[in-house]
Amino acid sequence: MTTRLVLNHWDDWLLPGSPSDTRLFHADASDRIFVYPSHLGQGYFQEILLRDDLTLFI
Repeated sequence: MTTRLVLNHWDDWLLPGSPSDTRLFHADASDRIFVYPSHLGQGYFQEILLRDDLTLFI
């Protein structure tokens, strides 16, 4: 039996994270952090606002 997983947008399948997560190399309170749920794998998605017109995604 095959189960189909539909993911329309990245924030539909990521869980909210915390800047105090030990997996992060750098985190600030202003960063947006999302963690992959265990059934999809492991890891995180981090959005760091550097300037008004520049954002770094990890």
